[in-house]
Amino acid sequence: MRPRGLVRTAALAMAVSTVASGAVTSAVDGATAAAVDGRVLISPVAVSLEIAPTSALAGQPVAARAAVSNIGPSTISRVSVRLRVASGLVVRGRQPQSIRRLAPGASASVSWSVCGLSPGSYLVFAEATFGSIVVDSPARVLTIHPGPGRCSGSPR
Repeated sequence: MRPRGLVRTAALAMAVSTVASGAVTSAVDGATAAAVDGRVLISPVAVSLEIAPTSALAGQPVAARAAVSNIGPSTISRVSVRLRVASGLVVRGRQPQSIRRLAPGASASVSWSVCGLSPGSYLVFAEATFGSIVVDSPARVLTIHPGPGRCSGSPR
């Protein structure tokens, strides 16, 4: 490939990879391309997760709270939210929980109690389902340290 073709290929690759993130203006071989601006909304639902505290003794419950936001232009309804945890953690609270209705720009929260059975670091995330769309929150790490307690209701 000639150097001039390589420059065009690199410019095209840059434009394609940044279309969804903002405006692109490019000059290749003295020609100026028009600004390109785009937005891709894959899902109208965004999910975040907070765990507090992020470390606990075995048998000590911690709070987990998921916030679900409607970032789309229309009201949505029947969003199902559940907490996903690795084996070794016990979730207390209804699974899944429902959010009946979210107006554009609105948010709602659901919560659970999480308890670790044995020491270790565990990934936890919230999963929201809206129709056929499933959206996960960023994963959080819950660290369980050795402790004398047992999670209430867990097998002995």
